[in-house]
Amino acid sequence: MSTILTELKSQTRRHHDALENELNLLREDLDLGEYRKVLQKFLGYYDVIEKKLLNKNYWETHSFDLQSRIKTPLIEKDLNQLGYTPNDVQGLPRCKDLPEISSFHQALGCIYVMEGATLGGQILSRHFEANLGITAQSGCAFFKAYGANTGTMWKSFQETLVKNAQTQEIQSWIILGAYQTFSSIHEWMKN
Repeated sequence: MSTILTELKSQTRRHHDALENELNLLREDLDLGEYRKVLQKFLGYYDVIEKKLLNKNYWETHSFDLQSRIKTPLIEKDLNQLGYTPNDVQGLPRCKDLPEISSFHQALGCIYVMEGATLGGQILSRHFEANLGITAQSGCAFFKAYGANTGTMWKSFQETLVKNAQTQEIQSWIILGAYQTFSSIHEWMKN
């Protein structure tokens, strides 16, 4: 495993574990009402962070297709499937305390967190299907995200990280972006 991937994993492990423990989504007693609240919180974060990322002008320069990794429409679809109207969805609270993303490399750190969540979503989606009876078509599209292409998308992102983390300074920016993203999403999800 490359240095940046090893460093990202070790430097953010504590934050990843804290967020996972806070959410505790693999509980057997998680009900549909709690699941809806979790989706509301994810929408409140993903909607604003993805808009912030899409607003940056470095994606073409670095030949990175961010648009194919956007998850907000999937969360909106899930909420609609679970009884929310488009007006309900638009009226949900949005996170205001976002990570600073002042460089392409910080953005890669942010996306690392979100793509890692997508990878973990594969386990969660199976749990939700078994315990809540929901599928990608009935409220679990966000957690299914790339479906059968999840591994390919993750590998592609890892290759982008490795290709762009050629110096210690750049690696520090990537790790900072991941750290700040974990911190801000954790604060948002627990409030």
